[in-house]
Amino acid sequence: MQENLVWITIIGIVCAIVCVLVYIYIRDVETTKCFKQYEKSIDDLTRQNYQKDKKIKILEERLETLEKGQGGSAAMNHLSHNLKEEIQTTLNHAISNVYAEVNKLAEDVRNEKETLDDRIVMLEEKIKEVGYFPTNPNGVDESRIISMFKDGYSVDAIAKELRIGKGEVEFTLKLSNL
Repeated sequence: MQENLVWITIIGIVCAIVCVLVYIYIRDVETTKCFKQYEKSIDDLTRQNYQKDKKIKILEERLETLEKGQGGSAAMNHLSHNLKEEIQTTLNHAISNVYAEVNKLAEDVRNEKETLDDRIVMLEEKIKEVGYFPTNPNGVDESRIISMFKDGYSVDAIAKELRIGKGEVEFTLKLSNL
């Protein structure tokens, strides 16, 4: 029985070692694949850099020959003129695009304003249909409070009659300087 337990332990350890080795092998393959991709990218970038350096040297040589050679100033003027035209064309195109966008936005704003104006008119008409709304939000008529006070009613009597608070009656009378 104990001998079987030893064999099972040995087999388990061997299996664990095999699993670790397989895992290491798989990770090594993945790492190698990534390194190959990085290597390829670096080679491509190096090749592109070399080509750009070569083009820069050719352009520098042309510039030197234009500056040294006959008609160099005419060629430079022509190159400068072409460059200015290209810049002007690019700027005009960009400005026209921006101008078109601004016009479109202005038209959208006008349309939205018209829609909102129509909605406001519609809401005002609906409010008129609902009925009369007093200027005072509580529906208290200040002129009635003042006339009752002038007729000799007390603050308590006015508050009872109009079914409002005494503080509101006093406030209205203070505002009227009575």
